[in-house]
Amino acid sequence: MSKIVMFPMMSYEFGVEVVKFTDEVSNKVIQEIIIVLRHREYAYPIISPVNCFLTPFRVLKPSSQYQYASKLTGLLNFLYKVKRKQLIDLSHVDVADYLQYLTEQGKSRQNVKSIKEYLVRILYHASYKYPNSISMNCDDFEINGNKYNLRSMHIIHPMIEASCVLPSTSTDIKKKRNKISNLDFEIVIKFLEIAQLETPNCALAFYFMFFGGLRASEVLHLTSYCIPKVVDGCFYINVPNEILNEESMYSDINLSKKPRKQIVFYVQELYDVIYRSWVSRYHSGPIVLNHSNKPMTYSGFRKRFMKVKRILIDSLKNGDINSKEMAFKLENYSWTTHVGRGVFSNNIADKLDNPYLVSVLRGDSSFESALPYIEDSEKMVKVISEGLSNMYRHLIAQTGVNDENNIDY
Repeated sequence: MSKIVMFPMMSYEFGVEVVKFTDEVSNKVIQEIIIVLRHREYAYPIISPVNCFLTPFRVLKPSSQYQYASKLTGLLNFLYKVKRKQLIDLSHVDVADYLQYLTEQGKSRQNVKSIKEYLVRILYHASYKYPNSISMNCDDFEINGNKYNLRSMHIIHPMIEASCVLPSTSTDIKKKRNKISNLDFEIVIKFLEIAQLETPNCALAFYFMFFGGLRASEVLHLTSYCIPKVVDGCFYINVPNEILNEESMYSDINLSKKPRKQIVFYVQELYDVIYRSWVSRYHSGPIVLNHSNKPMTYSGFRKRFMKVKRILIDSLKNGDINSKEMAFKLENYSWTTHVGRGVFSNNIADKLDNPYLVSVLRGDSSFESALPYIEDSEKMVKVISEGLSNMYRHLIAQTGVNDENNIDY
């Protein structure tokens, strides 16, 4: 390990790659997370020996592996490019300096604390298994828990703790207070109408987020085969756990959190317009496609969500005093794709007083074990769907929108 860097490091940078291949036995796509060295002129990355530091974490899901790898690459780039030191010289002082550097860069207290915890776990394993690889001794770490299970034990390095001053908590508290977890029905409708005009390739996916509670990572795995062609009152879609975008290096690390059947509210006129538009454009296949008619990455999908959000806020700024107040709130508070899940949850919670049933309808519990509850609640879900449909008709009548191609704000 001491020979890991024997060339000019200023021409290189550590990075994380997601390597995908198909298992010949199961025919499933496997993802491997690896740390590489990238040269600023050469195209092909070099696999780094520091991947051995991540061995205990290979049993985790790819998204968690990616977190460990990205945290380590950040430290390594700081060590080589800022401190001008090699890995064998890495000490607790360098780790503390890196965390201080992140603080100065504006990282939040929670973010820096999380990075510290990731790094301490990695460096304990490195010092324990490869004692000559870094200038840190495994005996300097304090462990609470099973030392043979890195994921379950609490590890600290007292000298890092003593040297590291975390950012103030005030910024984190403010962000937490200013996070939006729900949107008014009228705002949701405006959002979807703008999406129909500006990002029609994402509008159906946005609908499933707001009225089915699906996560962004889940709608990206939907295809037309997951959706019933005929619906009445409410309907189910099959949420799979498969990779559609084979060409994307990073977007499919996060697969569907739980493959399941997910109930969706049927806001009749709204859904019919969005679904017909999608069918006329794509006919069948993945629900979300990019401009090249290939499955979209999470990054691309999030950018389109934020584009619609920006246009929505700008349109509200030109409205009456209530619209302007709403625009100020939406602009200054934190919300992104996960807000759709909050909208769906609030629609359910307003009508149901059974917390377990709310959890089931969100897809948080086993669908099979909850079938009796689901079946008993279908009438209520249809009532909610009809109520939302009536609200939509009333909103259309108020705003004068009588055609999907004539949207008036």
